Amino acid sequence: MNCTSYVDRMATVNGKLARNGAFFMSNRKIFLTNRWFTPVYPAYKQEKLKQEDMKTAIIFTSKHGTTEKVVQMLAKRLTGNQVSIIDLKKEQHPNVDSYDAIILGTSIYAGASSKTMQRFCKENIESLKQKRLALFVCGMEPDSAKQRRELANAYPPELHGYAVSNCFAGGEFLFEKMNFFERAIIKRIAKTDKNVSQIKEDEVDRFVAEYEL
Repeated sequence: MNCTSYVDRMATVNGKLARNGAFFMSNRKIFLTNRWFTPVYPAYKQEKLKQEDMKTAIIFTSKHGTTEKVVQMLAKRLTGNQVSIIDLKKEQHPNVDSYDAIILGTSIYAGASSKTMQRFCKENIESLKQKRLALFVCGMEPDSAKQRRELANAYPPELHGYAVSNCFAGGEFLFEKMNFFERAIIKRIAKTDKNVSQIKEDEVDRFVAEYEL
């Protein structure tokens, strides 16, 4: 089951209030969990740019490098776009107004997204709502319901309502990049002391296909 296939409730995007809020949107349907939300199409939907003319920024934060790896996968697949990659650790205040489309990606650590990404979204939320927007997270949570919750909580609910695609892209355990306490926690919880890679390339492919519709 992919990260947009489950719904607690669902409403078509027709300008009406949708009860139970909006966290996931796929094509013309919004997937709802806990709030009220009025779906709105941002400006790019009225005057859609040709794919080859679209300037896309993939803006991300990565703790141990897995999110950055997924970003590189996305950049290779977005062949029709002019793609820029922006690491918020290196460039904390990128000018989102320079781009037609934005893809946001963050790692999930201990069930929560990066504070750097949370701050960036809060500071730029109005500008982000005017862009073609897609959202993804990387994490190692095995339970699909918790994956959906982590994805929902990673970004402001408002942004989920504007996103044309979203994805839980899987993750990795990279012990050589962890500190002592991280290794101890993973060994206790995941019952392993070896590197594990569970990046969901099929989800990455689906994510890109939805984004490029």
